[in-house]
Amino acid sequence: YEQATELGWPVVRHLWLHYPNDPLAYEQNEQFLLGSEILVAPVVDKCLYELLCDHIKDVYVPTGEWIHLWSGDEFVGGQEVSVYAPVGYPAVFYKKHSFIAEQLLKNMRDEGIDVHE
Repeated sequence: YEQATELGWPVVRHLWLHYPNDPLAYEQNEQFLLGSEILVAPVVDKCLYELLCDHIKDVYVPTGEWIHLWSGDEFVGGQEVSVYAPVGYPAVFYKKHSFIAEQLLKNMRDEGIDVHE
């Protein structure tokens, strides 16, 4: 919130805004950050035959420690990872020890959305 109001930064951000020294961050055009602590990599290729879809999404996670929203799996940044991302469960990660993410998890659980413990 402070970055948006004080610096004029948008809430939805390209990775290079927070990782300007990471050349791989510049190449990511199908994923984005919400603020600085939530990483979203939507599935953009439609699978025509649902039964044949593996629902695996490859995601570049930048520097830091990231946790997959749905499974709770932890990933060290600076690499590409693959996660299960079926319809309704996009590839979403949050920074470990993030206050914003803890609030997001609480809100989702309060609404009955099944996220990891």
